[in-house]
Amino acid sequence: MSDVSPLPTIILLVEDEFSVLNFAQFTLRANGFRVLTASNGQEALDVASKEELPIDLLLTDVAMPQMSGRELADKLKETIPNLRVLYLSGYSDELHDLRKSSAGETASLQKPFSRIALLKRVREVLNA
Repeated sequence: MSDVSPLPTIILLVEDEFSVLNFAQFTLRANGFRVLTASNGQEALDVASKEELPIDLLLTDVAMPQMSGRELADKLKETIPNLRVLYLSGYSDELHDLRKSSAGETASLQKPFSRIALLKRVREVLNA
């Protein structure tokens, strides 16, 4: 038997709304994910630069002060090319505009969301 445990799936959760951040963080951690958190894009870049293991998923709000979720994803993909991204938004117009402006499929989840909806969508994106 091997003494090596499989590496946990690492999610970088970026959300400027404290209650949403806490809810998502608790839900993901309770289901075995390792969750790194940030409240804005610059903080997320700092957290990502200090992480030694590869980040598997960026779970980010679309609209945040200073840097949008899309800008953050683009910057992180420069150093993590296989990074999967799941966008969160409370506004369907933001998600529609994001899908129109991106090449390929854009994974998204509309706020507010349930624990089940969050976990289902995260697993879909990770398995894609």
